[in-house]
Amino acid sequence: MSCYTCVTVNRTKTHVSQHFTDHPEHALRKHMGSLPFSDGINPIGDELYWIQNVALGKSEITLEQYPHYGQVWKWSEGKAYSPPYTTLIIKTDASSR
Repeated sequence: MSCYTCVTVNRTKTHVSQHFTDHPEHALRKHMGSLPFSDGINPIGDELYWIQNVALGKSEITLEQYPHYGQVWKWSEGKAYSPPYTTLIIKTDASSR
């Protein structure tokens, strides 16, 4: 298993989490399921629904790999939601911690 660091920015907040899994797609799903909902801005309605669908694997996801940074991906669909979610998934060397 590899370690992936996920970074999401939305509503001027930044959320970071790390996950050990086999694929960056799985790390994104775990990350979406771990987003905090008690920081004063709770997702409700449609936003909570699509977050849950991504986390549970009910929504298809597409990751764009950054060509100059071989182990970094950006979640494509996040920008289409309201509010937009910008998420990067970075394969991380866990031995450096």
